[in-house]
Amino acid sequence: MKKLLIALGFLVLVGCKIEKTEKSVDVTTPTAAETQTAAQTATAKAREGVQEIGTEVREGAQAVRESEAGQRIAEGAKEIGRGVKHGAGEAAEAAGAALQRAGQRAKDSAQKDAPVQPTTTSTTGTRNDD
Repeated sequence: MKKLLIALGFLVLVGCKIEKTEKSVDVTTPTAAETQTAAQTATAKAREGVQEIGTEVREGAQAVRESEAGQRIAEGAKEIGRGVKHGAGEAAEAAGAALQRAGQRAKDSAQKDAPVQPTTTSTTGTRNDD
């Protein structure tokens, strides 16, 4: 991006011809053909610059991946992931055990508080037919 801005600034400077004479300064603007040619040249240079930067970034990233430090970082990240999975598994087991104990206590409590079976009684009454 920086190279592109520099090329654009250079294009603007080259685009205007400044002629200095003894008593005056003449500034002439370029023709349409000169402007188009200069723009095409600047665009081509900018593309080359961008391609070079892209290649350098790719090569740098590849070098980091292949470096010993990069491999250590990758292994460390994998180890962290395994640790997180292990910790999550232990937490789930602990929660499961706690839920199981709570369920057992609730069951025991329900059995202790079982309602008394109602007894049925029958009554006989006397009838007056009078």
